[in-house]
Amino acid sequence: SPPGGGRCPSPPASINVGSESNVMFPINNTGKVILYNVMVAFEADSIVRNEAYVGNIKPGETGNVDVMLVGAAATMDEGKVKIIITYEDESGEQQPAVEKEMFLQVNEEPVIDFDEFEAGSADVYPEEEPSGIMKYLKYIIAAAAVVAVGIAAGIVIRRRKKAKASEEDL
Repeated sequence: SPPGGGRCPSPPASINVGSESNVMFPINNTGKVILYNVMVAFEADSIVRNEAYVGNIKPGETGNVDVMLVGAAATMDEGKVKIIITYEDESGEQQPAVEKEMFLQVNEEPVIDFDEFEAGSADVYPEEEPSGIMKYLKYIIAAAAVVAVGIAAGIVIRRRKKAKASEEDL
């Protein structure tokens, strides 16, 4: 039985050519058999084709899709991206694909007209939102610092306990 019940993914309304958009959504197995080798492909003229391997999904369980889509060309239609979900049955036979869709507009890189800006203006280039791991980098660094402090504290406490224990043995 085909996968169903998945929410339609909701990426940002638009990205620029060459930019990435993270797309995440669940696939629920509402059937009574295991779905094997679940794959999800994303196709449109405006993006670089990409696939995500989801794996096996047991009946009543959910598999998660998490993929980065890259803008390839400016959108010339309504921005429809075809989502093709494929899977195999328990005998290893490929089942008919399930097709869904989402919408993602891909824009050309913004063109900057330098005549519009005053000489010495600091806001000449539009600020882009960091993509991928860069937008989480400050959180990763903070978490690493907390872990490092915890490890250092643990080492200091152990050394003090060892020193205290060796003083008591004397």
